[in-house]
Amino acid sequence: MTPQSDPIAATDRARLRLDLREALKFDGVRPLDLAPQSPQLDRLRRRGLRPKSASTIFTLAEVNGELLWEEGFGLRSAGLRRGRNQRGGVRSEIIERVQVDPLPLGNEITKYLASLDQEWTPKHGLRLWDGTVLHDPIAPGRPIVSKGPILVLVHGTFSSSESLVREIAAAPNFAAFLQKAREHYNAIYAFSHPTVSVSPVFNAIELARHFRGVKADVDVVAHSRGGLVARWWLEVMEPAAAGRRRAVLVGCPLDGTSLATPRSLRVALSWLTNVHRALAAATGLASPLIPFLSVVSGLLRIAATASGVLAKTPIVDAGISLIPGLSAMTRVNLELDRLNIELATRPDYFAVVSDFSPPPTGLAVWKFLTEAKARAADAAADLVFRGDNDLVVDRDSMQFLCGRPKAAQINDILDYGSQDLVHHTNYFRQPRTLTFIEQSFKL
Repeated sequence: MTPQSDPIAATDRARLRLDLREALKFDGVRPLDLAPQSPQLDRLRRRGLRPKSASTIFTLAEVNGELLWEEGFGLRSAGLRRGRNQRGGVRSEIIERVQVDPLPLGNEITKYLASLDQEWTPKHGLRLWDGTVLHDPIAPGRPIVSKGPILVLVHGTFSSSESLVREIAAAPNFAAFLQKAREHYNAIYAFSHPTVSVSPVFNAIELARHFRGVKADVDVVAHSRGGLVARWWLEVMEPAAAGRRRAVLVGCPLDGTSLATPRSLRVALSWLTNVHRALAAATGLASPLIPFLSVVSGLLRIAATASGVLAKTPIVDAGISLIPGLSAMTRVNLELDRLNIELATRPDYFAVVSDFSPPPTGLAVWKFLTEAKARAADAAADLVFRGDNDLVVDRDSMQFLCGRPKAAQINDILDYGSQDLVHHTNYFRQPRTLTFIEQSFKL
């Protein structure tokens, strides 16, 4: 990060603050006035401290055009003590301060994560999709009946079936794709499932219950974490299915994602905030598939909990370990080790991958996303991705099966390469993605 980085425009900062406040809709998370309300708080703020309270203060600031979350009233790592400052070539502007109540340890954490899942992914269950209407879930665990082939869509973390089918419908060639799918498949389902409160294994169990005894061929299109759900289902829960099983894995963390393995949960929150800001500023790149600021708002309470009793945990970032759905996607992961074992036979797999390289717009926020791996000594440079990625998943992980990168078990790969158009949340808007699915499944 250089002192010459362009600051975010005042209008964009105001819009970001408004967007963030609209996203702060979870209990126990509320914005604060930018100015402390008492001389005592002002003295604490000047020292980069917070008052003794059950609550934790988190500050979002722009530092040389990049967005950074940090605990407390100021940004101590950047040497900043006030809301606005320029010191040693470092420019800063406080965007928002948020007061966050930690969760009691125990069942309250699980209940809170379940409430986040309900907010981001309503109507859990297997849902029939006719190309226009996404129907209510069928009864939990009820086996479906089908004499013809079936297509199943599985969304990713923080997302929903509604968002996924909207993205597919936004592709220019959607009408042609849908016509072929209707002609080929007896039914199309979307699987709506919780993604933070439970591991992908538990989601796979639910899918396996619905497909118990189904002898028809089944094709799966899975996005992001949905690929892990599909693999646990097809390889472990139904290893001897009567019908053929195939899957197109789109941007899937087959070997985990570095975003779930930072040194601190707050690093991931900073990353997601910068992604939101960058995509919103770049024409044609924004996508509602993941509500980034809502995710940040929801996870702040986990960060506050981790900063308390669990802050001294020396081995693993406590914030990530409190979230089963994210800890199941870390790059060092015993659960994935058990999934990625050699099998005599496995379903036919196809993959869609990308290395997103932001356009040269001059926005300093892109520097946060592209140069983090080179900024280890910088104030905001806790590492997230060390190599190529699509903004959420490492590129090498998307091509990883049974312990071998680019394994022979992946039948074919649509590789968008290094470019400034295709990223984690807009794969399905690309006509090439739908064409690749058609070709993979021979529609």
